[in-house]
Amino acid sequence: MRYIYILTPTIAWLVSQILKFMFENMQQKKLRWDLFVRSGGMPSAHSASTASLATLIGLNEGFTSPIFAVAALFCLVVMYDARGVRYASGKQATYLNILVSELKDELENSEAENLELLKTEIGHSALQVLAGLVVGISIAFIMNSL
Repeated sequence: MRYIYILTPTIAWLVSQILKFMFENMQQKKLRWDLFVRSGGMPSAHSASTASLATLIGLNEGFTSPIFAVAALFCLVVMYDARGVRYASGKQATYLNILVSELKDELENSEAENLELLKTEIGHSALQVLAGLVVGISIAFIMNSL
């Protein structure tokens, strides 16, 4: 298949977003369409798409090839960022939102209107990253067998 290296990560991302949509809506017991396009949640779509690409390259080019090494390292950086940096940023945003909410009460209406709350769900827990990894590897094996 000519486009397998772009199609596989795209399918892994899509499957992850669908699973995220299903899990979150079942957990919250309400329908939220924005879950298709937001960061954070179970499983990590970033981890799934990069893991699927790295696995697919390993299966077709060899797990000792230089291009697999690049893809695997890329995948590890993305997963580290999702769990570490972006997760910490989300936690910091939560605390900043608390401060902004308190500050809004002290400001005049015109000044308070310009303050926006930060997005807090931008990172992933270790379990969410691991679930994305499993989804990505699974999708790569399925796509490679077709």
